[in-house]
Amino acid sequence: MAGAHQEFNPDDIIFREGQEGGSMFVITKGRVKIVRDFGKSNNVLARLSQGEFFGEMSVFSEEPRSATAIAEEATVLLCYTSQEIEALVQNRPSIATRIIHLLGSRLKETSDELILLKEELKSK
Repeated sequence: MAGAHQEFNPDDIIFREGQEGGSMFVITKGRVKIVRDFGKSNNVLARLSQGEFFGEMSVFSEEPRSATAIAEEATVLLCYTSQEIEALVQNRPSIATRIIHLLGSRLKETSDELILLKEELKSK
């Protein structure tokens, strides 16, 4: 099952923080940066390239997008709906394992960053 093919130019917004989700993307070519608004500034949360995926949080949580995704260069994506992801996971458990590993890694990175931030705030 292949997702819908989508192409983006540099600086094109793939989706915005707060938009309704329900799909995730796999990068087949190019680079994408994930940014989040914090007050008056944008912070880059991640830079992703070929073979990586993003947008999965809204698929699993059914919540609005938690960040904005922007193409950094000419980028080609495969877009998978929630239903397509569910079918893929049922038919190919290795995909579910890969998603779980990535989510675990991202959760650990976030936890580590929060610990560092907490230590910085204590020292001030």
